[in-house]
Amino acid sequence: MSEPAGAGSPLQPTDVGSRVSIRFRRDDGLLADVVGDLVALDDTELRLRRRDGAVITVPRTLVLATRRVPASMRDILALEELSGRTWPARHETWLGRWWLRAAGGFSARADASRLLGDPDRPVAEAFDAVRAWYRDHGVEPQLRLVAGSRFEAAAAAAGFRPATTILVLAAPIARVRSRIAERSARFGGWAEPDAGGRVGVVRTAVVRLESRPWPGWLAMFRGGTASHAADLLATPRQVVFAAVEHAGDVLAIGRGARDEDWVELSAVEVRPTARRQGLAHRIIDAILGWAGGLGALRVFLEVAEANGPARSLYAQLGFTEHHRYRWWRPAEGADQPKIDAG
Repeated sequence: MSEPAGAGSPLQPTDVGSRVSIRFRRDDGLLADVVGDLVALDDTELRLRRRDGAVITVPRTLVLATRRVPASMRDILALEELSGRTWPARHETWLGRWWLRAAGGFSARADASRLLGDPDRPVAEAFDAVRAWYRDHGVEPQLRLVAGSRFEAAAAAAGFRPATTILVLAAPIARVRSRIAERSARFGGWAEPDAGGRVGVVRTAVVRLESRPWPGWLAMFRGGTASHAADLLATPRQVVFAAVEHAGDVLAIGRGARDEDWVELSAVEVRPTARRQGLAHRIIDAILGWAGGLGALRVFLEVAEANGPARSLYAQLGFTEHHRYRWWRPAEGADQPKIDAG
């Protein structure tokens, strides 16, 4: 599902962070192709970083065609591992390339095994070990399997059944921030008229950024039900907590965690009485500005397949589907998840 980008190097600054294929004419006149992450471009040249880390510089005048390249299974599993670091667990162990994680039922993302490659023992024995490990940690065993994983049939044979489907959406940071700026300019600032034509009062409210969640942030996160997870949320080496505050009240929150050239966007919530004023956009823009300053080029987030309004919001900001996964739970509990799906 690669998407043609046209000929003559039509790439724009908002494409920085995208994975692309470039066909160009070499100095000797022969044609060549290179695939990599677009890390920079200006009026004269563009630079791609290949999978092996080498950076290739191509003059724009020599570019003949470009196309966006979909994520490979290798890319998907790499992001699955990275996202485990940005959303940490209290307890973990590895069975070869099976990553067992538990956080006392805090969230499914921190309480599921990620099957990133081959286990260190026969697959059937590995599933037995998974069940035993979760039993020892007092959490229902569950798996996080990328759609199309080669372990799906084995998981079914081991008594697991698929439950909720989650989409992992991704975008270049530059594209998202450009879309937010365009939308802000269209509405004359951050506040947007509601259905009755009224404009909110938070146009001048600032976004607060901290390295740890504070009481006001935690009081809004999941309705204040997960304040015990403050230390866990703040575990990544580069993490930020954002909030829009007005008159002493927290109106919107979000969290960002940077790893390599990615930043994970999570916990974006807006108080119902403060919606339709662009506060989610302000939170997202502030987090991406923070991450970009640290060298991140791309952003990803997770959203349930059934969450149409959220998917629509992120599509408007330039996010596209990177991959999807499903929770797999023991057959007796597959339709009744016992812990938060986030």
